[in-house]
Amino acid sequence: MSPTFSTDVEGRWPYSWEERAKVLELEFPIEEYRRRLQKLYVSMEEKGVDVAVVYGGPNNDANVRYLTGWSSAFGDTFVIVFNKREPVVISNSIFHGEPMHSNAQTCWVKDFRPLKAFGTVLRQRSIVEYVVDALREENRTTGKIGYAGGRRFPAVFDRELYAKLPQAEFIEVSDLLYSLRRIKSPLEIGVIRRLAAATSAGMEAALEAAKPGNSESGLSAAAHQAMIAHGCEVIPFGPKCQAGVRSAMKNVFPLPGKIIQAGEIVSIDISGQMNGYISDHHRSTIAGQGTAEQIRLLEACAEAEEAGIRATGPGVKVDQILEAMSSVVKKWGYEEWDWSCGHGFGLDLVEDPLIIPKNPRPLEAGQTFFIEPMIVPTHMGCSCFEDPILVTENGAERLTTTRVRTW
Repeated sequence: MSPTFSTDVEGRWPYSWEERAKVLELEFPIEEYRRRLQKLYVSMEEKGVDVAVVYGGPNNDANVRYLTGWSSAFGDTFVIVFNKREPVVISNSIFHGEPMHSNAQTCWVKDFRPLKAFGTVLRQRSIVEYVVDALREENRTTGKIGYAGGRRFPAVFDRELYAKLPQAEFIEVSDLLYSLRRIKSPLEIGVIRRLAAATSAGMEAALEAAKPGNSESGLSAAAHQAMIAHGCEVIPFGPKCQAGVRSAMKNVFPLPGKIIQAGEIVSIDISGQMNGYISDHHRSTIAGQGTAEQIRLLEACAEAEEAGIRATGPGVKVDQILEAMSSVVKKWGYEEWDWSCGHGFGLDLVEDPLIIPKNPRPLEAGQTFFIEPMIVPTHMGCSCFEDPILVTENGAERLTTTRVRTW
């Protein structure tokens, strides 16, 4: 069947594959994306599925970006994955109706179908109708259709897909993509190493600024500037810098006008993003001279992180890392305030493995996660040391190089 796609996108700068190819800015070689698709084809075949519809939207575009390089930061995107033809990308994440003003040069998929964004036209067809059109072109509107969007798949699109494709049997395949993304490829690890270096630079800048008389906002600004200067594309969460007892709230933004006082614990939590991959990094320090009890608190947490990293390696059950950290925290007498945890990361801030109690899943080489021992006495402030960890064939590697003991 011939393509039925038509759009009201003007595209004064031509966005066909031939034009995009002249200015491509891909995050990975096309061969890397094709390897990912090939692995997905194999997993789909095992489920008896030969076509899948993958959704991505604001703060939920990891699967789309993983397969296509396209970031659906502004609107909605569907990727249709066929087992015997190139994928199709349909997106209304288009600023003022101009694909080449919307990073179309980052998408390697030739069949790229842009639509005007919501709010730029008074009336428009639903994006789901364009998805159905594309499926009809390949006679794939009946039988098993995989779809992936995770827990944030918009209910309105879910209902519309079922209504417009009554003869289809929808099979959830989000788990297939999560499984593929769990083990990072060498090229992904290369990006994550560069991201870790940029994040380390941001943290070192904030630590240098963590002195009496500076402001919480000043620490955040120092970290932000350094991370952008070292290649981060955006700072997605924070930075979140707090001083004194206020730091016990941990995940709060700087308080405008809050000046750091001598002897206060300073908590610095920063994150960066590079090629879509997200970092999360934390240090606790003391502004000026600390008390013996403050130093003891920070030392306990630093030792807990070291124990957790030593416990990490392929085949190790995830909950053993948590047990290693918590045993140190208990030894120091802080178990009442122990919030130690951790989580995998990649194109999402939280991925597998989840460093939580009673998680018996074994680690595998190539996984990445944040280790995060955390002791938070409400009368003192936050003691936390968080770093990205790569599971290697022989153990673990801390990817950030930021100093730990600054007291």
